[in-house]
Amino acid sequence: MKKLPYGMASFEAIREKGEYYYVDKTPYIETLEEFGGRYLFFLRPRRFGKSLFISVLHNYYDINRKDVFDTYFGGTYIHEHPTPLKNSIPILRMNFSVVISYGALEQIEHSFIGNIKHAIDLFFAQYQHLFHFDSALVEGVKSQPTASDMMAEFIAGMRKLNVDYYLLIDEYDNFANNVLVEHGEERYRKITQSGGFLRNFFTVVKGATDSNTIERMFVTGVSPLVLSDVTSGFNIGNNVSTLASLNAMLGLTQAEVDAMLDYYITEGMIPEKEREVIASTLPLNYNHYMFSNNAKEHIYNTDMILYFFGLLTIKRHIYQQNYALHIPNRIVERLHWEYMRDAVSDVYAELKLDVDFLQNEFMNVAFNGHWQKLFDYVLKKFYEAVSIRDFTFHEEGIKLFLLAYLNLTSLYRVFSEREFNGGFCDIYMEKDFVTTDLTNFEYVVELKYVKADDKSLPLETHKKQAIGQLEKYVADHHLAIRHEGQAGAHPTLKKIIIVASATELLALEEAP
Repeated sequence: MKKLPYGMASFEAIREKGEYYYVDKTPYIETLEEFGGRYLFFLRPRRFGKSLFISVLHNYYDINRKDVFDTYFGGTYIHEHPTPLKNSIPILRMNFSVVISYGALEQIEHSFIGNIKHAIDLFFAQYQHLFHFDSALVEGVKSQPTASDMMAEFIAGMRKLNVDYYLLIDEYDNFANNVLVEHGEERYRKITQSGGFLRNFFTVVKGATDSNTIERMFVTGVSPLVLSDVTSGFNIGNNVSTLASLNAMLGLTQAEVDAMLDYYITEGMIPEKEREVIASTLPLNYNHYMFSNNAKEHIYNTDMILYFFGLLTIKRHIYQQNYALHIPNRIVERLHWEYMRDAVSDVYAELKLDVDFLQNEFMNVAFNGHWQKLFDYVLKKFYEAVSIRDFTFHEEGIKLFLLAYLNLTSLYRVFSEREFNGGFCDIYMEKDFVTTDLTNFEYVVELKYVKADDKSLPLETHKKQAIGQLEKYVADHHLAIRHEGQAGAHPTLKKIIIVASATELLALEEAP
């Protein structure tokens, strides 16, 4: 059975061994070429498969990848209907989603310069055997102080050598949008208006498209706002985002979703009896995107469909076409928390946790009952990150962060809002007997979030409230007999109190 490529943006990784389910979008390579425009912008919401399509284009056009064309494209439309441009041109590929949006303006520009330098360095290294770039050219480009100067020097060098190339830019507006949201319009304008480093870069790119120095260009993003700001209007290429013929280039059509459903039912991953329920649930929740007034069908969000098929299953019927979904098993649960950690890291690029330290402390937590260092470390890292970003977090945000990193270990099954004695425990760390029966300690955690208007209450009042909740949980009959009949010693249950505000940890201690 083919795996679901959830979260994967590498076409070669999906296709190399034929292990993953792939929806063939290669007919659109031909459609894009037939459109006639050589400098194209294509905009779609986040999580719609833009980066994967950039990877498809890279593998199809890259002159270095002729030998793997059959491996990667075998069985696809474009394999049977190749265009004359197949594997004929070097690729200069950039990804602006890795440019930071936090810190001082100089730090953001430094990150952008590093991104452009890395892309150009990679180009020189990958195509040196074809074009024999001399060291003066390479050093001349790398020595430029700004991204726009570097790009201008590169363009001039390629023009002298008569080297045509395809420029691919993924998520062109990612970091600029984040700057606008996180730091406001003033800083955003300094990047995108006259004299701004992003505007200067696209001014150079526009000059190259005007003179046909760049052979082809394909750029993805979320919104036309940034491009309009950095180019004084959409005058750098063709925005093909609303063409009816490209409405389904990204995302999934109804026919593509039906084919996927048929496949996984045939393979036994989805019970046949759930077909009708799923077929009615998916359109209600994940469909209804349409990007052209002249398009004839709505489109599903790709990531949401893959998430549904791979990471969720139906728990129970609620009413009419509404169903409660849940994570089906422990493996998928781990994938879920891995995804959450990745999402946290995307938002807080400055967040660095020592995983080796955490794994060592998990053993101390499980076998010795020494929990303080682990919790103190994770919470300290949380507050370091959010203080830099000036975000205000509530109880749910702090708890989500804790859960994401407590789920790194296989020593425990970590539950949120587990019901005990009519109450809902914030975090319950249950011994996982599948991993080992030698774990000596389990934990119930009560998190008290202190709002600004609650700070007048003494800290002891919040701690007493937490102790009362914990005592209620541990009095639950099911918790008392939870390990009867299981091998190994029954673990000691420890009670942890966390009192926190949006800006600081107020208390972290063990309840009596």
